[in-house]
Amino acid sequence: MERRGIAPVPGMIGAVATVVVATLLVALLARKQPWIGLGLAPDDGGLRIVSVDPAGPASESLEPGDRLVAISAPAGGRIALEPSDIAEDPDAFDSYASLDRFYERQEAISRLLASGGITLR
Repeated sequence: MERRGIAPVPGMIGAVATVVVATLLVALLARKQPWIGLGLAPDDGGLRIVSVDPAGPASESLEPGDRLVAISAPAGGRIALEPSDIAEDPDAFDSYASLDRFYERQEAISRLLASGGITLR
């Protein structure tokens, strides 16, 4: 009886190559994410800057202790920032409605950051 299929060595090489390519693509996409180089903490009516990366785009204009209340883009759009915008764990939200709102806000903030230039207020 004759068995047909992929030989073990070429099959493993193909699988490893696929994993390596997928890993490189994920790393490339992660590096293309918008980044402003700020460490943020919740504050009344907005966010407080707790750290500024010296290599970040905001290093010349912002410093720890400054408050951020909104983000806007020259092309249009403005979002008032809320303490929940920097939630690290979405499990902290008490309802699906608040979780949906969080994800909608994250998408809107991401679109503004990707628009090319932003203004922090």
